[in-house]
Amino acid sequence: MCIDKLKFGLIHNHTSYSDGLGTVLKNTEQAALHGHDALGIMDHGTCAGLVEHWSVCNEKNIKPILGCEIYLRLPEEWQSLGQSRNSRSGRFHMSLVSTSFEGYGRLIAINNAAHRNIEDTKGKKYPIATLEMLEEFAGEGLIALTGCVASVTFHDHLEVANEYVNFLLKSFGKSNVYAEIMPHILTRHDGQVFNGFDRPLELAKKFGLKTVYTTDAHAPREQDLEILRLYTKAKSGYEFTASYIQSKEDAYKEAVSVVGNDEALKAFQGIDEIITRTEAVDFKRPYTLPVADEAVARMKEKILSAHTEDCPNVLGKLTHDGILITQELLDARLKQEWELLDKYHFWSYFGVLWDILQVGHEKGVVTVARGSASGSYILYLLEVTQLHPVVHSLMFERFLAELRLETGELHDVDVDIPSSDRHYIQEYAKERWGFEPVGTVHFYGHSSTVRMLNRMYEKNTGLEIPDVVVSDASDLGEENPDVMKKFFSYAPWMTTAYHSLLGSVEKFGAHACAVVPLDPKMPVPIEGWGKYLVVNYSESGSNKTLQKLGMVKIDILSSENLDFLGQLARITGVKAPKEIPDNDPCFIVFERQDVTGLFQFDTRVGKNLIRLMVVNGRKINSIRVLSDLTSLGRPGPLHEQYHVTYAEGTA
Repeated sequence: MCIDKLKFGLIHNHTSYSDGLGTVLKNTEQAALHGHDALGIMDHGTCAGLVEHWSVCNEKNIKPILGCEIYLRLPEEWQSLGQSRNSRSGRFHMSLVSTSFEGYGRLIAINNAAHRNIEDTKGKKYPIATLEMLEEFAGEGLIALTGCVASVTFHDHLEVANEYVNFLLKSFGKSNVYAEIMPHILTRHDGQVFNGFDRPLELAKKFGLKTVYTTDAHAPREQDLEILRLYTKAKSGYEFTASYIQSKEDAYKEAVSVVGNDEALKAFQGIDEIITRTEAVDFKRPYTLPVADEAVARMKEKILSAHTEDCPNVLGKLTHDGILITQELLDARLKQEWELLDKYHFWSYFGVLWDILQVGHEKGVVTVARGSASGSYILYLLEVTQLHPVVHSLMFERFLAELRLETGELHDVDVDIPSSDRHYIQEYAKERWGFEPVGTVHFYGHSSTVRMLNRMYEKNTGLEIPDVVVSDASDLGEENPDVMKKFFSYAPWMTTAYHSLLGSVEKFGAHACAVVPLDPKMPVPIEGWGKYLVVNYSESGSNKTLQKLGMVKIDILSSENLDFLGQLARITGVKAPKEIPDNDPCFIVFERQDVTGLFQFDTRVGKNLIRLMVVNGRKINSIRVLSDLTSLGRPGPLHEQYHVTYAEGTA
């Protein structure tokens, strides 16, 4: 049989979500360049990249293969026999592949169970699966591969490897177990040379298993492998060799060179079979929230009564834009927002948020909403926000723009609470509304990439780049090519490394107190990389994974500043004002460009915006201007140079 007729795609590939160098996008682009029919993701101990992989593959017309390389610890009686040839930790690797939505759910269940069994080794966390977990969740739609050279397959005691395969056959069924063949030839820690294909072939023959060829790719391109070596040494303190996203022809040629034509063909038939068996799935869902009819009804009563009571306080005043505030103006603003919430069925979101905050207020928890939500008159009436949006001419469209809603982009409310009250709010949200905390996936941006390159240079050369060169590249490099050219001149690999790292995953964390309502029909990875378990799908930047799954995140953020301000208020008896009028003396800090510690302004972008305003003689003397500046400090407006136009007073 000619391999031209076989579907092809590398199934076992790592991304920057674990120890790979490539982003999901870069891996997929490389696979598309080679004309692959499918592409797998197989990150160590995490399923955080699965939906992004699914989404990007579909955009590139490549079938996504969703998998995970879990960490497995054997029963004590097995462990006592010895170690795997390439592992001294007792943690073995195992490759799992889902072929359907049901299989995806089983994969997530195993992943989540492992994350409830975290093993901390010298500060590094490992989610540990057990044979009992595999036995419980194995079933339709889930394939087990015998694994790489760090798997039980390569145990020094062949009887353990045999027992392991027997377990897989019993738990997963023979049609769902494949012997995984890799081309690697490695040197063990004791100097013994071994390879990634003899043992799997031996077991395949003994148990009548089908084989599948994988390469354990950790980078998109061959030239990225040296960057991967330098990066891994700097970040993790060790070096390793790996493969990359190869073409079908190169992969087959390599397979033939290590196992011969007949076995290579069988292993490529295994690839074709897994791709064929993998069903198309659709993760996109309309957003869902818990039924909150009772909370919404109470909230609507509160809105109408607060509107009636508050209107006399501002009637006859002028807005920031000089418009006379009338009853008709306030009624029209309420009607505009009310009808939009009706049209897009957002009442439950507001109802759940209000209920959570109300419970906090009853316990004396201080809450401060910020960001674009300050433009909502309804949230002001509910005392979620403090500033009157009509008085300050704050735009509701910044918060809920109908054009964005039509594209499926959801609203977001940022509410700060004291750090000391975080867990109380989290626990109530989970108990009452079924919410789970959300993780954060930190991606390398410009500055963090520069800092990592500096670390890579120092760790791999023993030399140092002058601090001023590094700081200039970090602070000014995005806008000044000459600064970056000087920084890159220290090593020939730096330019390539910069573009390889930019946008890749830097680390996982736990969001201070964001919560997301879970749909029981949509499994998600709940992982324990921080202090507690969190939903570990990204909601960062353009990577709105939770939104694709129909899940809405409420950002109830933990703030140590509120704890500090509360203590200060108790000591001094001075409370923060509810209103800040135009031209208040506090705005002098912007004229002086002294914004140290001010959220969203004590940044390179924020300071640059303020400098442009001051240089052009523009006043920063109102809440409305601050709202404008935070809007302009976003990637889109910055790219279009709207901030310059605004600072020059021409818009």
